[in-house]
Amino acid sequence: MDMTGGETVAVEVSGAHIGTDSISYAITSRRYNSRRHSSLTYRFSVLEDGGFENIVQISKKEGEELEAALDSEKTYTVRLYKHSGLLASIEEKQ
Repeated sequence: MDMTGGETVAVEVSGAHIGTDSISYAITSRRYNSRRHSSLTYRFSVLEDGGFENIVQISKKEGEELEAALDSEKTYTVRLYKHSGLLASIEEKQ
């Protein structure tokens, strides 16, 4: 899917860094009059601001690349696709 022409929203981020977050799901299944409980945890990388607010979820590969490139002392303009919230671009604010 080509998303290069999508409408974007700009967010200014100070103290940008890469963090991790997780979502846990509880799973209950019934079989032969017994219940079985288990859980599934999905961990992912996120771009966070200086206040540890999640800006956007990113892939592990993107996280590794951005971690090396980001400077927490600088301010960045992060562009997100308007309808999906996916990362479009990150530029250092001049």
